[in-house]
Amino acid sequence: MERISKSKYGTAGMITSLFVLLLLVVFPLFVHKQYIDILSAKYMFFYISVITMTILVIGSRLINKNEKAFETLYDGVKRWMAPDVAVLSFWILCLLSTLLSYYFYESFWGNEGRYCGFFLLTIFTLMYFVVSRKLQFSQLYIDAFLIGAMLVCLWGISDFFQLDIFGFRVDLSPGDQPNFTSSFGNINTYTAYLSFVIGVSGTMFIATAKSKRLIWYTICIVISFFAIIVGWSDNAYLALAALFGFIPFYAFRTKTGAKRYLMMLAVFATVAQCVTWVCVALRGKVVEASSLFNVLGESQWLFLIVILLWGITICVYKLDGKKGGTSWGVLKPYFYKIWIAFIFIVLVAISALLFDANTAQDPYKYGALSKYLVFNDEWGTHRLYNWKLGIANYREFSLLHKIFGYGPETYGIVTVTNNYTEMVNMFHEKYDNAHNEYLQYFITIGPMGLLAYLGMLVSGGRLMIKKAINNPGIMAMFFAVICYAVQAAVNIATPMTTPFVWLFLAMGVAACRNEDSIKEFSKEADLRAKDEE
Repeated sequence: MERISKSKYGTAGMITSLFVLLLLVVFPLFVHKQYIDILSAKYMFFYISVITMTILVIGSRLINKNEKAFETLYDGVKRWMAPDVAVLSFWILCLLSTLLSYYFYESFWGNEGRYCGFFLLTIFTLMYFVVSRKLQFSQLYIDAFLIGAMLVCLWGISDFFQLDIFGFRVDLSPGDQPNFTSSFGNINTYTAYLSFVIGVSGTMFIATAKSKRLIWYTICIVISFFAIIVGWSDNAYLALAALFGFIPFYAFRTKTGAKRYLMMLAVFATVAQCVTWVCVALRGKVVEASSLFNVLGESQWLFLIVILLWGITICVYKLDGKKGGTSWGVLKPYFYKIWIAFIFIVLVAISALLFDANTAQDPYKYGALSKYLVFNDEWGTHRLYNWKLGIANYREFSLLHKIFGYGPETYGIVTVTNNYTEMVNMFHEKYDNAHNEYLQYFITIGPMGLLAYLGMLVSGGRLMIKKAINNPGIMAMFFAVICYAVQAAVNIATPMTTPFVWLFLAMGVAACRNEDSIKEFSKEADLRAKDEE
């Protein structure tokens, strides 16, 4: 593994590497006054870190005249990639949205929401351009991220057992205690972070070729699956669906990848069954389930599914072992077609369920599943009602604001100004966020800003697939972003979790700029190293 001190980017590269490690390991665990100021504390930690890194990187150029802190304008533009253009476009559109907003101060700082104003978006952009140009990617960063993540997960699991080892829940009311956990506070934010963790650990479990590393990644998936389940947040299941739904397109490239995918399914089902047993055996001593897991855990089929999955996995491993040959051999293309057909059937079945549930005379015919299938103002803990308010307000915007949005992080201003009485009378709540990142961006920075953001994600992902599909570490970041992006449809952007989207994207682009980073720790290189041991 290449040492940080040997970065091809010199002092600037070493500074960037240290910052990335700080953000991957320390940032998730950082707290100040327990849960009282957890959002503002992490927000300050993040932007101070990015500003400090940028100043030090630029300062390294002034100290060392032989070292370029950044490329010349001509060389820099010449080496730009599609994600760079998308990021800059997004920033420019956010700037225009801020300047055109009736609430410039609030749009700039985001103080009427969760600090995701133009200032933080600028910090994201700054971090992206520094990291994507000055980081020399290494497997070190992936393992460092997982080390920090495992500590976050274990903390969350201890809260599930109501140990409260750091006393963070002492001042919370009994009703609020189950809703706050680990070093992220709100369970929705906690499970949003864990969506990155399952994406990284799941990909590394499937793709690594070294037996020693496989043990480490197996431990990671077991802990992360347990943690995300007992987080008791429904957005977690969207992240899990993204992991198990999309990763086969990567796993099914090889025989071992396909076998590991089956094993990962079996591990998840086993963990879910264990959680069910724990909840029953320690009823009253653990945090009670309050999510889709109520449906999953109460199913009489879960134990049979566990047995079936392990049976299939063992049979597949034995059959492949008898055939001999290269375990990393390429699978035939029809496996992709079978998986696509399966996904299509699942989507059709879900669509049929939704149609039937919303047109049937008895809206509760599906029992506990009805709260997820029937679309009404109660759906998604009032999310659908919130979205209806947001869309209705958008329709009343001026043409300029329909194009460029009302201003970053001004959703709460719009709803409180126009819908305060209605919200309070309806559910005794007020909404300062759409609880859907994409709708939030659509309303606050406009459809063009949303398209630029989506373009950033798509172009970044496409670049990683095109240039680094054989590098498990880079693909782990790709799937981490996918898992987060799917659950973001019912969650919010915060300074505690959104930085990882931008960081993983920047790290992936940095690796794709450097051919050595792409080749290093590729699957083939990893496999050769295993054979040499």
